[in-house]
Formats: sequence, C-alpha cells, structure tokens
Amino acid sequence: MKKKRIVYLICGVLIIGIGCILICFGRLTTNGTLIVNNKEITSENIKIHRSLQIDYAELPLTEVLNALGFDIEWLDNNTAKMVYNDEKYILNLAEVSFIKESENFNLIRIPPGSRIYYYKALDRELILDSDTIYWLMSDAKRRIKINIDHDKSVIYITD
Repeated sequence: MKKKRIVYLICGVLIIGIGCILICFGRLTTNGTLIVNNKEITSENIKIHRSLQIDYAELPLTEVLNALGFDIEWLDNNTAKMVYNDEKYILNLAEVSFIKESENFNLIRIPPGSRIYYYKALDRELILDSDTIYWLMSDAKRRIKINIDHDKSVIYITD
C-alpha cells in the first residue's frame, strides 16, 4: 500500500513539474522578417511571440506605414507628420498617439477583445503589437491583413 502511495506521489510531482515547465517555457519569441506588399523590411525591432494563449508580432509602426504609402516628415525626434491619400496624421512618440489632424481621437488603442497591448517608443520609431497596428489601420480607413508564418519567421502585411 505504501509503495502505491509513493508511486502516485512521484507521478503527481512529475505531472505538476512538467505542467510548470510547459507554462514557463511554452512561450517562444523569435526575430522575424517583415514583408509589406512584397517589400521586405529588416529591422532588429521585428519579433514574433507565440504561446498557448497568444500569437502576435512586435512591428516598427513608421516602417510599416512608410511601406504602405504614408509620407512621413519628422518634425522632431518625438513627432512626425504623416500624409496618406490627402489625410493628415500626427504621430507623437512621447504620448504614444496617432491622431488624424483636426480630430482628438487617438487611433493607438487597445484592440477590442485583445489580451495584448504592447508598445515601445524609440528614437523616431514606435514599436507596436500586430493587433494594435491592425486596428489602427482599420480606424484610419485602411484595411490590411497581417499573417504570421511561424515556420519561416515572416510576418506578411498586405492590403
């Protein structure tokens, strides 16, 4: 009887230990390549995150917008004026905001139903998670698709 209890105890400890390892190490982050409308963008700021619960990429916003056809003029290290199809926007890195000129609504926001909201302001660049970029572009009336190929570590953005 004692041998059975010891075996059950060892099995229980092993199962709990394996579960903890899977939870702690089940998240995978890799560097990636970004392709926007067949144009390859290489940057050290492109990362792909994958786990059991989440799947997203960190992407450089200004490089994505530039590849999508936005004209970007830096007014200083924190502020850029952007134009696309005669619509004007202001990107403010210090405030983490992307606002259509003559409006007050920040298009950078937590996507509806999302568990991810990642941003990091750098010198003349804002790193955002792929879900936030998708919704920002949707709010800016620009439909895009973002697909992550985990096998090749490539993020594809198309419109």
